[in-house]
Amino acid sequence: SATVGGLGLVLTVGVALLVLAWENHERKATFERLAASRAEMVLDDMLMIRNNLLVLAGFHTESQDLDREEFHAIAAPMVSRSTVQAYEWIPAVPAAEKERFEAAVRRESGEGFTIWERNARGEKVPAAGRAVYYPVYRVEPPAGNEAALGFDLGSEPVRRAALEKAIRTGLVTATDTITPVQETARRQAVLVFHPVFAKDASGPQGAGGPGRLRGFALAVVRLQSLFEKASGRAGRGEDLVETHLTDLMDAGGPRLLAVYPVDHAEGHPAIIDDAYLRHYAFQSIQPLFAFGRAYAVVAHPTPEFHAEY
Repeated sequence: SATVGGLGLVLTVGVALLVLAWENHERKATFERLAASRAEMVLDDMLMIRNNLLVLAGFHTESQDLDREEFHAIAAPMVSRSTVQAYEWIPAVPAAEKERFEAAVRRESGEGFTIWERNARGEKVPAAGRAVYYPVYRVEPPAGNEAALGFDLGSEPVRRAALEKAIRTGLVTATDTITPVQETARRQAVLVFHPVFAKDASGPQGAGGPGRLRGFALAVVRLQSLFEKASGRAGRGEDLVETHLTDLMDAGGPRLLAVYPVDHAEGHPAIIDDAYLRHYAFQSIQPLFAFGRAYAVVAHPTPEFHAEY
């Protein structure tokens, strides 16, 4: 009897452990599917922004600068379909042409326009002392972004580093996180530059390699807004999975950029490190490569997930 009872107990425990392992595997697989759908939506939005910049760059490669109505006709539908704060055209203005460019913009708009920067005290002053200026010339939508007009992106180190990298590589390039000049609150955003070069007429068949830099097609991307809208489209499970967008290229470590759901944003550390990840039984880390940078969507299950599964 003791032998039979012991054998029965061993078999019962063994079957129970197998069932538990299978349930844990299924629970983790369900969680991974939910987390992956969030990352896919974020990447889709990033790719849409890149493709929109490609379209804007194409128009400026093939023609002179678009006038205000033409830029609106092209960029307004892009804004309505994406999560950007603004699309912009940033011409490259040599110092020798600065005054002529400012005068031409004033004649066109009928308003005061100057290429400006901020001094050490944060005051708005005329830009000076550089060989080339990169002012915000066109912006869509104009409402809410008027404060950016004329700002020289080459006057600030983070923006300048990104545009110089874009010129050097010829590729779409994003800045580190910044606060846009048109923002009154300190919301995190990135600027995404697409360099635009005039075609080199001396090349083969009159269409050689890149010629003179004409400027940049630019997207201003609020990271929290992009992350919320993209994650919200992933369908059910909003209260089951918490996701974080992190910047993997920050010198201090993987830096937290955005959180979804937004009401979970309080109390998170700025750096998502091993100590933070060890708080959770399991998590998903989905790398995203976009705009010349490496990001990751880090997800973990919520108590609601464990209750349901």
